[in-house]
Amino acid sequence: MAARYLKHHGFEPVVFEQDDDIGGQWNVCYPHSGVWPSMVTNTSRWLTCFSDLALEPEAAIFPSNKEILAYLKRYARRFDILSQVRFGTRVELIERSPQGVGWLVRRAPQSGEGYPAV
Repeated sequence: MAARYLKHHGFEPVVFEQDDDIGGQWNVCYPHSGVWPSMVTNTSRWLTCFSDLALEPEAAIFPSNKEILAYLKRYARRFDILSQVRFGTRVELIERSPQGVGWLVRRAPQSGEGYPAV
């Protein structure tokens, strides 16, 4: 939602995703996810969704991890967020630039490279 807001106001946000698809914790397929296959939200579908896009009407009152993942993918497509995502990029450090203007982002190196600038 932050990326959508920034795009709407003329910025070009960059979203870093360490895996090859969106969903973060809600993507149970990835080893870093803390979600188990039968997990559901602890908030209702009306409180869980963003204000600018409702969950599907057929979603459970307490949506499953699969419903949340599908919702996040639909949100990203609807608001053209995927073009802002750098997949396969794990962030290790964010710090102020030495000049005090802007930020330096250090990502984990890809196979066969050092720490690249982002």
